Amino acid sequence: MSAELKASEIVQEAEKRAHTTFTEAENRAQKVLAAAEDRMTQLKVERVAVARYFESLGQVITNAQKLEQTTQQATDVTIEQSTDETVDRPSPQQ
Repeated sequence: MSAELKASEIVQEAEKRAHTTFTEAENRAQKVLAAAEDRMTQLKVERVAVARYFESLGQVITNAQKLEQTTQQATDVTIEQSTDETVDRPSPQQ
């Protein structure tokens, strides 16, 4: 076998291996990219869900504070009325 033929076979084999290696690397890269895109989509969905949760939690806290204020005002008025009625009434022993 001549040196030129041997060199040609080596070059062809190297090109074949290079093509195979490149194709496999390209396929792996596409799979990794697809997985990363899927994960990014999942994270976006989770981020929206967490944002909605915190918005809802904020509304719950606001409503609880409003309820507390309303309840406090109502009990203050009731206590004042009860105190006024007690002072105005004669005691049963008199």
